[in-house]
Amino acid sequence: MNQYIARLNQFVIAESDKDGTVTKTLVGTPNPIQLNHLGQIFGLIDIREKNPSITDFADFVLQEFERIYYQQLDLIEDLSDLEAVLVNEFFEQALQDTNTSILNYLEQFSVTIDLKKINIILGVTKNQDLHFTQVGDIHAFLIHQRSKSNYTIIDIVEKASGGGKSNLNPLKFFSQIISGKITQKDTLILLTASVLDYFSLEKLKNIFGGKPIVEATLELKQIILDTKSPMSFAGATLQVEKLPAPLQSPAFKPEKIISQSDIREAASQDSIKQLIDTEKATEKLLNTTVKLELKRYSQALNQTFKNYFSKVREISAQKTKSALPKSPALSKGIKATANKLKPVSNVTRASVYVTKTKIGQAARHPIFKKIGSLVARLWRSLLRKFQSLPTKQKAAVVLSIILAIVLLVSLIRLTTQKVKGQRLEAFQTQFTQAQELYEEAEASIIFNDEDRARQRLKEAEQILTGLEAPNKSLVSELSTLEQTVRSRLTKLRHIVEIAEPAMITNFQNLDEQAEIAPAIGKQGQIILTQNSRTGSLYKTNTENFVVDTISSEVNLGKITHAASISPNSTLWISDSGNLFQYSAANDEISQRNWNNSTAVDDIEIYNNTLYHLSKTENQIYRSSVTGNGYGTPQAWITNQVNIDGAVSLAIDGFIYVLKTDGKIIKLLRGGLSDYSNGTIDPPIERAVQIWTEETSDYLYLLAAQTRRVIVMDKEGSLIIQYHSDAFDDLKDLVVDEAAKQIYILNGSKIFGIPATHLE
Repeated sequence: MNQYIARLNQFVIAESDKDGTVTKTLVGTPNPIQLNHLGQIFGLIDIREKNPSITDFADFVLQEFERIYYQQLDLIEDLSDLEAVLVNEFFEQALQDTNTSILNYLEQFSVTIDLKKINIILGVTKNQDLHFTQVGDIHAFLIHQRSKSNYTIIDIVEKASGGGKSNLNPLKFFSQIISGKITQKDTLILLTASVLDYFSLEKLKNIFGGKPIVEATLELKQIILDTKSPMSFAGATLQVEKLPAPLQSPAFKPEKIISQSDIREAASQDSIKQLIDTEKATEKLLNTTVKLELKRYSQALNQTFKNYFSKVREISAQKTKSALPKSPALSKGIKATANKLKPVSNVTRASVYVTKTKIGQAARHPIFKKIGSLVARLWRSLLRKFQSLPTKQKAAVVLSIILAIVLLVSLIRLTTQKVKGQRLEAFQTQFTQAQELYEEAEASIIFNDEDRARQRLKEAEQILTGLEAPNKSLVSELSTLEQTVRSRLTKLRHIVEIAEPAMITNFQNLDEQAEIAPAIGKQGQIILTQNSRTGSLYKTNTENFVVDTISSEVNLGKITHAASISPNSTLWISDSGNLFQYSAANDEISQRNWNNSTAVDDIEIYNNTLYHLSKTENQIYRSSVTGNGYGTPQAWITNQVNIDGAVSLAIDGFIYVLKTDGKIIKLLRGGLSDYSNGTIDPPIERAVQIWTEETSDYLYLLAAQTRRVIVMDKEGSLIIQYHSDAFDDLKDLVVDEAAKQIYILNGSKIFGIPATHLE
C-alpha cells in the first residue's frame, strides 16, 4: 500500500497588532511512532479582541489540542498487532476532550472573551486522509490540478456547510468536522480572513498553480509584507508526497476504546472528493439503483410463476388420487373421526348457515343485484375481447398488467419510504432544535444567566413533550435527551423539598374552633397572631414552643395585617380599619388614632411612618406618626404607576409591591425604579405576601397556589424555592435571618423551616 507524508508550510506576520488581534499557527511535532500511526496535526487561531488574556488562551488551545491528540496513543498497551488506526475517531475524541479543557480553563481563570471574535481551525492528515474542524472566519481552500496547466480553486468550508459560518459555543468549541482525501495534485491553503482583503481567489490560484509549495508560500508572504499593512496575517499550506517505500509498522487492530463523540459531521467521509466528482458519482448511483430495482422485480415475478405451477401440479395430483377406489379400512377411520367431530361440526354448520343467510339477504337487495349484474356483464365483455385478441396482443396485455402491478407496488413502496423519510426528517429537525436549545441553556449557565437558561430549557422541554421517535433505534436517544433536559431544569428551579416542616404550634390544639387571623408579627423570639373567634392574641415562644393567650379589654375586631414598629412593639389593623399597638414590655394592647377613609390591603412601618397599600385607589399612602397615632394619609405615588392586582408591600428604603401573579414593582420617591422580574418556574399563580427588611439582601414571597416560599435577591434573580405539601393554606411569614429561620403561618399552624440559602 502506498504511503504519503504531509509537507506543511506556515507563516505569521505580526502575531499581535495595534488592534489587539492575536494570530498563531500550529504544526505538530510528533515522534516517529505518533507520526506513523496518528499522522500530522496542524492549526491556525486568530482572535480579534483587545484583551490581555487572549495570548495565553490562544497558546493554551493549540498546545492542549496537540497534547491530547498524541497522548491517545498511550492508551494502546500493545502496538505489536497494529494494522490500522481510525484517525477520524482519534481526532473526534481529541476535539471533545479539548472542548472540556477549554471550558475548565475559562472557568478556572475567569477569562471573558467575546466568542464571536474567535476564529480557529484544527486538522490532521495521515497519508491522503484529511480531517479538520473550523469555527469563525478562517478560510480553507483546495487548489486542484485538472490538467497540466488547468487549476481550480474550491472553498471547502463554504461547500461543506452550505455557506454558513459556525459560531463558537462555550460548551462545544469544535462541533463540526470536514473529512476527505487529498491527492498529490491538490494543495490545501488555510488563511485568516484578513488575507482576503488583499487577494482575490483568482490571484491565489495563480500564485500556487504550477509552483512548488514552498516557493508559492514564500511568494504569498512577501506580497503581504509589501503591502505594509498594520494588521496581523497568518496562513498554512499543505501538500502530500508519495514516499518511495512504505513505512514499516507492527500490525495492530485496536479494540473499541474510544467512544463516538457527539461532534456532528458536516460532510461525508469523502466530502472533498465529492466536490470534484459529484456528477460521476450521482450517475453511477442512479444506474446501480435501477438495475437493482429491476432485478428485484424480476426475481419476484419468477418466484410467483414457480409458486403458481407448483400449485397446479398439487391440484392435479389431488384429482388423480380422488379417482382411485376407496379402502374399507380407510373409510371406517374417517367415519370414526367424523363421529368425534360432530359436536364441533354442528356449531360450525350453524355459524356457516347464519353467515350464508346474512350474505344471501344482502345479495338479494336490489342495489347489490344491479351492481353484481353490471360487474358480471363488464367482466364477460372484457373476457370476450381478450379471447378474440391475437396471441401477441394477449401477451402484450398480460405484460402491461404485470408492469402496471410492478409500477403500482413500486409507487406504494416509494410513497411509504417518502413518508418515513419525511417523518424522520421532521423528527431530526425538532430533535436537533431541542438539543441546540439545551446547549444554549448550558452556555447561559456558564455566564450566570439562569433566566435565559430556564427559558431555553422550557422551550426544549415543550418540543420534546410532543415528539415521537419514528423508529425504535431513536427511542433511547429521545428518552435520554428528555431526562437530561428535565434534570437540568429541576436543578435550575432551585426547589428544596421539605417533607415534614417543623411545626412550632397548632392553635387548634388549644381551641378546636380557633379561627386564626391571616397575619403574624414577630418580636424577638415571640410570634404573635390572633384568634379571630375570641379576639384574643396568641403569643408563641419559638424556642420552647410555649403558647400564651393575651386577653384584651379593647375590641380588636378581626386582625387583617401586622407591621413591626420596633423589636418590642407591633402595629395591627382590623377589618374595620382600626389600628392597635401591642407592647411586649407589659403585654398591653392600645388603640391608635388614624383618620383614614381608604381601603387597606397591607401595611408597613418604615422610619416611624405608616405606609398602606390601596389597590382600589391604585395608590400607596403614607401617614406620619402623631402623639397618639398617625396622621391623615397622603398619596405617595406621584407618577403614573399601575399597581392593579397588588396584594402586599415591603420596604427597605425602596418599596416593593407584590402582585398576585408574582410580579414585583420596585418604587422610589413615588415612581418606578429599575427592577428585572426573573423567571420563576413553575410560574406563580397566587402570591399572597412579600417580606424583607433594610438589613436583608433578599425578598421572600409566599406562593399559596403552588405551596412555595420563594427567595429572590433584590435584583430579581431566583435564589431558592422551599416547597412542601404541608403548605396547603399559606397566609403570612416573618424571617429571622440572624437565626437562619423562616416562620410561616399556614392555616391554624405555624411552621419553622431552616433558611438554608443563608448558610
